[in-house]
Amino acid sequence: RLAVDLFLHGLRDLTPDAALDGADVYAPPPDRAGKAQLRLKPDRFDALCGAAADEFLARGFDGASLDPIIAAAGVGRSTIYRQFGSKQGLFAHVIGREIAALALPLATPSGGDFLGRLQCLCRAALDRHLEPRSIALHHLLVQDSALFPDLARDFYAMQVARLSGAFADILTD
Repeated sequence: RLAVDLFLHGLRDLTPDAALDGADVYAPPPDRAGKAQLRLKPDRFDALCGAAADEFLARGFDGASLDPIIAAAGVGRSTIYRQFGSKQGLFAHVIGREIAALALPLATPSGGDFLGRLQCLCRAALDRHLEPRSIALHHLLVQDSALFPDLARDFYAMQVARLSGAFADILTD
C-alpha cells in the first residue's frame, strides 16, 4: 500500500504514520516441514534443502525431478516423503526458506539530504532485487503462482517489509 501511494501521489501528503498505519508487516511463514522426526544431521538437511532449491529454481516445480535432488543430497526418496509428504511439501519448505533468507531488512542510509538518502535506499533495493537468487525466485514464483499462491504472497510481502523500515526512517528524519 505504501509503495502504491508513493507511486501514485509522490511524497506529497505522505507522513510515516499515515503511510504505514495498518500496512501488512511481513512475518516469516511457519516452518512447512513435515512432522516426522528428522533423522538427518542439520548439515545434511541443509544440503538436501539447498539441492532442492537449486533444482526448483533451475527447472520450476513441474520441470524439477526428485532424482537430481536425491543424488546431490545423498538421501533416499523415502526421507523426502517422510519429512515433507510430497514434492509439493518439499517445494513449499525450501522456497519458504529461500524467501526467509532474503528477508534481511535494508539499512537506513545516513548522511546527506533527504533526496540523496532516498536515492541510496533505492539503489540498495534495486541491488537486492537484481541478485541472481532474487531474480530466480521472482521467475519461479510468477511461473508457479497458481500452484503456490501463499509463497508468492509471502515473497512479495517480504520485498516490501525489508524496505519499509528504512523508508520510514528516512521520512521521519
